[in-house]
Amino acid sequence: MINPQELIDTELYPIDDLGSLERAALVERCHWDLDAHAFCALQGFVRPDVVAQMAAEADRLAKSGYKNENMRTPYGWMYNRDFPEGHPRAAKGTSPDLASAATSKKKRRKRHDRAARDRMEASPGQRGSRARARAGS
Repeated sequence: MINPQELIDTELYPIDDLGSLERAALVERCHWDLDAHAFCALQGFVRPDVVAQMAAEADRLAKSGYKNENMRTPYGWMYNRDFPEGHPRAAKGTSPDLASAATSKKKRRKRHDRAARDRMEASPGQRGSRARARAGS
């Protein structure tokens, strides 16, 4: 069995220290990100050496895969069927057609990642202030 510390940078993301304030702040930040953006970016979560191993394995296995070109929307994880024709969430295409949508999505993600990094660098008291403000305390 694989030890999580072999895969995850637990110094940056202390998910294994269930009682720590740092872990509580991380969970709070992830909840906030999910509520605000429908995803949570954890830059550096997987250790860099493991990412390199995963990339090498993917490269080795790529030749045994197949390309699946099907019509889809760039908002694939959301329910998109009830939007009128012409609405961005109703647009469908193949991967090359959706490249421009993905490019703008990458730009938004980079901005989000910078904000997430800034929040992680804040002190635990500063990170908790957002949740207290939302809770009205």
